[in-house]
Amino acid sequence: MVRISVGSSAHQVSERLYGVFFEDINHSADGGLNANMVNNYSFDGVYLDHHTWRAAGSDRWRTQADPLRFWDFNNCSAVSYGTEIRGAHGQRMTTDCPEPPVHANSRYVRITAPRPLWLHHRDHGRLVSIRHQSQRKNHRLRQIAHHRGIQQ
Repeated sequence: MVRISVGSSAHQVSERLYGVFFEDINHSADGGLNANMVNNYSFDGVYLDHHTWRAAGSDRWRTQADPLRFWDFNNCSAVSYGTEIRGAHGQRMTTDCPEPPVHANSRYVRITAPRPLWLHHRDHGRLVSIRHQSQRKNHRLRQIAHHRGIQQ
């Protein structure tokens, strides 16, 4: 049995003492890593493009995610994600995907270009899973790539 008496102090307490409260929510004090410390709660490399634009005749502003930041393209540019754009060479990029994602953090992009192009991840230097479909006359290349690396 413990008996506590709050009526008198057992020791003198200095008036210059102060307290500090530390709550280790993210388990980061001991070197741990929590999803709250990672961008977008995952390790898939999604970054926000902080440039905003206003649609003509509209008062809505939009900031777009840029998950293609670490991808290199030849013969086309990847400056946007989440909308259809036209590049300097007439290629289209859309994010519509004909099948559900392979896993929860998959990122898809569909690229249509008038000539062959390649796609690889800058950090890993390896090709990703690519589906190729060419059409007759203009030999447009359609590739659907998802952010899941394969071994070379």
